[in-house]
Amino acid sequence: MMVAVYYSFIFAVALFPQVVGAPLWDGAAVTVGFPLGVGVILIAFALTGIYVQRANGHYDRLTRDIIEEAKP
Repeated sequence: MMVAVYYSFIFAVALFPQVVGAPLWDGAAVTVGFPLGVGVILIAFALTGIYVQRANGHYDRLTRDIIEEAKP
């Protein structure tokens, strides 16, 4: 998922530089690309949180079950 988000951003920069490089509003120093880049970073944080929650819940239970089954 993160790879798709990152490559979408890179493709947007490569294929539509006039759009990504355009100011957010007339006279603005900030371009459209800046909030898009911040969005990529925020999505990375969110996906990391989702992964950690899933790993600490579901996968730890599975590991515990395997260890219990392997005990003599």
